[in-house]
Amino acid sequence: MKTNKIIERNAELQEHLTKENKKYYGNLLVYIRVMSLIRDEKKSEEMLLEILEDILEGQEHGQSAEYYLGKNPKQVADNIIKELPINVIDTIKIIISSLGIVCLMKLIPILASFEEYIDIGNFLISGVYLVFLVIALLLFMGYCLYRYESKIMNIILSLFFGVGLVVFFLLSFQLNTGLQVRLSNNLGIFLILLALLIISYLFNKTNENKYGFRLYLL
Repeated sequence: MKTNKIIERNAELQEHLTKENKKYYGNLLVYIRVMSLIRDEKKSEEMLLEILEDILEGQEHGQSAEYYLGKNPKQVADNIIKELPINVIDTIKIIISSLGIVCLMKLIPILASFEEYIDIGNFLISGVYLVFLVIALLLFMGYCLYRYESKIMNIILSLFFGVGLVVFFLLSFQLNTGLQVRLSNNLGIFLILLALLIISYLFNKTNENKYGFRLYLL
């Protein structure tokens, strides 16, 4: 079964969980998905689906997820993550794809407004920054999930992301580099056509693999 099908099946089965079990499993799912970013995604999703099916089976017999997995879900999750094989290549593909999507999202308004120049250096710097900001936010969220369950941490996460976005917009609109291309020449036309092709490719890959830095976990 493909990874995206496993994820869809997981989402469907979660609807049959009780409120208590849904919260328990939901936290476990988010933690594993976030903290296993460099691990094999398919193996991770297969394991999560298997756990969910076991919880549902226990639920039919009146057993809670906490009874089945224990009162320390973080330890359970950490043990699962350790067993997952590392897959750096897929992680790099996800980062590159996400970076491409960010850059193209910035490129479309520029092309639509018929600006004369495009600052490629600005695109790359601000794009890399935003991608790693999202990674940092996810890892921080995963780290805090089983350690600090309070409204204060939600506020801190919101502030962290808010400040990060402000810096991103400052980089996008204030940073000027020497790596600029004139859109009216042949190179500019080539970049426009290339951007359209990449947009189509990334859109299809994103729909197929449900990547996007696993933001579906939110």
